[in-house]
Amino acid sequence: MNFSRKKAAHAVLAWTLSLALAAPAASMTALAATDNTTQTQQTTDTQNQQPPQPSQGAQNGQPPMGPPPDGQAPNGQQGQPPQGAPGQQQGKSASELTAAKVVDGTVTVHDGTFATSGQGSPNVYSTGNISVYNSKGKATASEIAVVEGKNSIVLDGVDLTGSKDHGVMLYQSFSGDAGVGEASFSAKDSTLRNLSDGPMFFVTNTKAKASLENVELQQQGSVLVNVAAGRWGTTGANGGDFTLSAQKQVLTGDVKADSLSSMTLQLGEAADYEGAFNAENTAKNAAITLAAAAKWTLTSDAYVTTIEDAAKDYKNIASNGHNIYYDAAADTALGGKTYALPGGGRLLPKK
Repeated sequence: MNFSRKKAAHAVLAWTLSLALAAPAASMTALAATDNTTQTQQTTDTQNQQPPQPSQGAQNGQPPMGPPPDGQAPNGQQGQPPQGAPGQQQGKSASELTAAKVVDGTVTVHDGTFATSGQGSPNVYSTGNISVYNSKGKATASEIAVVEGKNSIVLDGVDLTGSKDHGVMLYQSFSGDAGVGEASFSAKDSTLRNLSDGPMFFVTNTKAKASLENVELQQQGSVLVNVAAGRWGTTGANGGDFTLSAQKQVLTGDVKADSLSSMTLQLGEAADYEGAFNAENTAKNAAITLAAAAKWTLTSDAYVTTIEDAAKDYKNIASNGHNIYYDAAADTALGGKTYALPGGGRLLPKK
């Protein structure tokens, strides 16, 4: 795909879409919101229209930027995403294809088909607010989706595949592309397929939240969530703070966080989680809440700062003989007591 940029005050950017690859044709509707709330709407027929001309910035050699591959600092600059020529989605450093990249703008896509093959080229990369409905996509050398900074992605009725590093990444690079704040991701009635060995969700150097409802999560690795310091931000202060909420949702895999990071798992109605939660006791804070109709099946001992369960006598926790250790100083409601769990385990204070 090629993208055309519309500049508004305060560098508000929005992108309209047209395919430049040998990919299935799609018609996509983009809503571009400027800072004065004016909106424009454009539908692109990717078979019958010529690609738009690149923006002035692209003509001057400043292409759109995608998330850098882990462990690499392109162009020798810390926190700067890789760059590629406008409209280029193949090669080692291609810019992202996908729905769009926006800066403080809004893009909505219906019935789209995406395909990318370059590193740093996820299906959806957002530095604004992107919503995608009833669409399909595959990134063969990048993530499913990436949110940078105080921005959002909403997915509904999509089937998206990512192939490298992680499934979904929420981060802050401080490259200037995105404002500082809470990153947001939500998906409903969709399939997200992570072909890498990395976690389904990776959060670093930002506060972030994600919500899932009736989403089929397919992954090669065993880690559902990893919240940890990476190569962005100030060393010693670049962990993450992540809240994952789920309802009518099956979750499988380990939930991890390092000593700079916090993790909250909210299991709502009909949420079913099986996995190891902070099993290595490394998280700065680790909290879990369960609705009465939620279920947690432990696969190892778990360490929590606090735990809240709406079910009486923790009957929705299948311990399989594993224990849950809580912080008695932080979770005063438990009174420092030990409680029996279904399956032979116990809920007891950390020593």
